[in-house]
Amino acid sequence: MKSLLLVPILLCLNIGAFAQSHRSLNLIEKTNYFLIGGNLGLAYHSGGYANQSLSKIDITAARPALTGYLQTKISKRWHIRAQGSLMMLTAKDKRSDSETTGQKAFRTYLFDVAPLFIYDLGVNKRNRKRSPYSKRKGSLFTWYLMGGTGLFVANVQNYVGGISANKVGGTLNGGIGFRYTLSENWILNAETLGRMSTSNDLDGYRSQALPVDLYLTGQIGVAYRIPGMRILR
Repeated sequence: MKSLLLVPILLCLNIGAFAQSHRSLNLIEKTNYFLIGGNLGLAYHSGGYANQSLSKIDITAARPALTGYLQTKISKRWHIRAQGSLMMLTAKDKRSDSETTGQKAFRTYLFDVAPLFIYDLGVNKRNRKRSPYSKRKGSLFTWYLMGGTGLFVANVQNYVGGISANKVGGTLNGGIGFRYTLSENWILNAETLGRMSTSNDLDGYRSQALPVDLYLTGQIGVAYRIPGMRILR
């Protein structure tokens, strides 16, 4: 009989703890909190040798990319992030009229830094079910957009032309991601961020279909959240 009486008591305690957790999470989401995060994934280059037309697609060009960032929330919808990314770019020579077609064309080590603005799509009142301020469990999942500018430093080794050089330039960045709240302090995220560079020879080759080289990262990661001290109205 005693064990039967314990069931509703434990159930009530669990419900209370779950509700308290949601109240706590919702309160933190309303503060100017900080995120310290890291992402790991792949980088993909588009330049003169490959990936700027359908006939030059090289799906083997993806290489590792690592990103670290510091992010703070400044309003209900907006965040500001400072991030740095280290990656390798490469591709095969996909030019059909080249003697080196199919060979590895270049290798580039690239580091970029970028201030980014992040807009939370899930905070809009019309999408209340996806909002961090909703009491529903689904509120732990939020989509967001990213955009900004950046600077890069790259070391280029071109195997086809025998060229080695260092490059410095800027980027225009845009992407999309989502975050999933695991707890008050830990968050999982996945992001895709594209960069349009100011250079047309990140691969050591200037002749190409588009005016400049492009590169894209797709990454997953984890972030540690430090709750803010100020409530955002």
